[in-house]
Amino acid sequence: AGRIKTLEAGGAGLLAQCWDSETRRVLLAAGTLDLPVRRTQDWQNVSHELTVPGGTDFITVRCVLQGTGSAWFDDLVLEVLKVGEPAPT
Repeated sequence: AGRIKTLEAGGAGLLAQCWDSETRRVLLAAGTLDLPVRRTQDWQNVSHELTVPGGTDFITVRCVLQGTGSAWFDDLVLEVLKVGEPAPT
């Protein structure tokens, strides 16, 4: 979750990537880019829930600007809503 402000932006959003460090591949990529903040907007609250797949070793969160323009990102939070069983090894 966070806030995004844009100036003449093609689109802006947040992207979370769940990584497996052994194979160095992204297991899941999800975020707010399906409904980006576009054009010139004052601060907009954005959020996205995802289920972290088993085998995830770390998560990266990216602030993304699509196309031209400017975007500012603030108050970013990554929050665990529910902890499940660990993945089998």
